[in-house]
Amino acid sequence: MITQRDNAVAYRFNLRSEYVRNTLTLASGTTIAQAIPIAITPVLSRVYSPAEFGLFAIYMALISIGTMVATGRYEVAVLIARKDSEALQLAIVSGLIAGAISFMALVVFLFLGPQLAALIGQPALDVWLYVVPFSIFLLSTYKALVHWLNRKKSYPLMSQSRIIQSGSISVVQLVVGLTTKLTAGLALADCLGRFVSLLIILRRVKQNLQMPRLSRVRQYALLRRYRKFPLLGSPASLLNMLSLQLPYLLLPVLFSSAVAGLYFMVARVLMMPIGLLGEAVMQVFRKRAIEDLRAQGSCRPLFVKTFLCLLLVGAPPTLLLLLFGQPLFALVLGEPWREAGLYAAIMAPAALLRLAVAPLSGVLFIREKLTLALLLQAFFVVMVILSLVLGWLYRDPALLVSFLSVSGCLFYLAQGLSAFRLSAIERPHTTRPPA
Repeated sequence: MITQRDNAVAYRFNLRSEYVRNTLTLASGTTIAQAIPIAITPVLSRVYSPAEFGLFAIYMALISIGTMVATGRYEVAVLIARKDSEALQLAIVSGLIAGAISFMALVVFLFLGPQLAALIGQPALDVWLYVVPFSIFLLSTYKALVHWLNRKKSYPLMSQSRIIQSGSISVVQLVVGLTTKLTAGLALADCLGRFVSLLIILRRVKQNLQMPRLSRVRQYALLRRYRKFPLLGSPASLLNMLSLQLPYLLLPVLFSSAVAGLYFMVARVLMMPIGLLGEAVMQVFRKRAIEDLRAQGSCRPLFVKTFLCLLLVGAPPTLLLLLFGQPLFALVLGEPWREAGLYAAIMAPAALLRLAVAPLSGVLFIREKLTLALLLQAFFVVMVILSLVLGWLYRDPALLVSFLSVSGCLFYLAQGLSAFRLSAIERPHTTRPPA
């Protein structure tokens, strides 16, 4: 039973609290990490055309979707495992699974790459596809490593890792973009940047890492114990990623790669920073929520405070985009990107809700309500597909983006309400026996 004292303790949310310090540590690192690619975007937007950014959007969509499948979502279990030895075993298993799936993807692209590129009407994508499996493996390994660091509360190192990865990718993209005319330069630079950053991060982590004795029997037992994550969690995460990435895959087919590039630019300067900031908050929130649920049976005070803080952080930029989206994009990125400013203004409300709600959706995984998470994500995918169909029928990209924005708002509201309901464990009522 939650006592009044427990609630009082849970509501302490000042700048000196460990939760706020850890959140600010990750948020500050994420802010710097996102400032780097945004800073070089005005240069890249003048080096590469919207059509080339459209191909890069397809590449990013493929590695984002592939990463959701590659690890079986076992890296999430790293955080909730009872013992450190089990958590490290799960992190290693995640990397091994990712390696096997990435290799299979490479074989498929080597034999069927040109046919797949022609199937979606983008023959130039052929070269980009060969880079995808390597990026999937690198990103999957990085995510497993980040979950281990989160478990150990190594938040300064997590913050540094984001800056290192973002900086490595941005520097290589800038150098390749300014010195070569490679069509696939954005993808090659992205993959090389991820490789360099992972080597640097692994070197730093290795100094404080004691490898466990690997046991196939133990690993098999852990795979069985957390089988819900690949069986339910992985499909739910895959549907979530599909709902976010489907527009990048289908816009070149329904309209053109230039339209996909305009929409991707909105993601680069708006949705991706929100996604990474939300992920940073989620990592700290999950760890603290697990502790609160185990100790008090509720993380609701933490839930409400985090939601309100994120809402306040996101409100000013949302208002700015609503009022000045088009002129801002045209001024900073160049006149060809003016329409992307319109898309950003339309997507701003959904982006605000995503910032405030998505980090708190970790409650669904903490409570292992993976069936509910799967149903919610299925609802979102259906809404996105309907939006794409309606936009294509009306032949209007701006209308399609409007439908996507409404779909996002409805999904995040449903997800937020579900997570709020699960943020407190219902205790069975006991009645006194009659005297």
